[in-house]
Amino acid sequence: MNSNEKEEALLNILSEELKSTVYSRIETCLESEEYLRKGRIKWNYGCGNRYCPVCSKKWKNRVVRNMNKKLESTEYNNYLFMLLNGRNVTIDNLEKEIESNNKAFTKMLGTKKIKAITKGYIKVLEIAYKEENKTFLPHLHVVLIVKNSYRKYFQIKSDKEEIKESWRYLKKQKNLFVDIQSVRDINKVIGYLTVSNKKRLINLVEYESDVIRAYIRATRNKKIYTYGGVVSDKKKDFQKKDLANKDVLNITYIQ
Repeated sequence: MNSNEKEEALLNILSEELKSTVYSRIETCLESEEYLRKGRIKWNYGCGNRYCPVCSKKWKNRVVRNMNKKLESTEYNNYLFMLLNGRNVTIDNLEKEIESNNKAFTKMLGTKKIKAITKGYIKVLEIAYKEENKTFLPHLHVVLIVKNSYRKYFQIKSDKEEIKESWRYLKKQKNLFVDIQSVRDINKVIGYLTVSNKKRLINLVEYESDVIRAYIRATRNKKIYTYGGVVSDKKKDFQKKDLANKDVLNITYIQ
């Protein structure tokens, strides 16, 4: 399936899953983008919808710029990168598992080890689809902004197991995959979480239509990026501009 066929398939699904007024704005946006490429207009304001093939790309680039600004404006330049897996679930339980992961993460921030070192965080919701068993794996990628002296309180090699057990205890599920590591190149991590081509909603159209429908329904009113601590207040103006409408939310990722 080429890119044009993928876009057409995605639009067919969006036309059925979104309100007619919302989908109409996406159609207008795509049409305007085509006129822009042909030189018939000078700019395309964009619809700003999270599922729009045009605006999602632009939004991700803005996310990168704003994320970098937030991190550069703090006095902290040490980061830990966490991967926190949820359970493999069927379509019917996807939204419930996403909520469970978010609640468990909030509680995890209050645990002794994490609380002692953390000054802020960037949390990203992702959902992987496993075609072989027709299940979804909602998980969290988290950048912890930590104290510059965090190594006095936290050693990755010795404390990693405690972090794993904390997550599994909060999730009430054994053997969930958990990883935590120091970040050497924060720009590489940000790129992975934002503009990586494989993290595009349109890639889901290669699967059955029920897969992308379930994804849209489960994430429709969810925040994909969540900022906390030293970076939370600095995001307010950006949130007011981009998240005022429930249909204008953080661009969805898929892994």
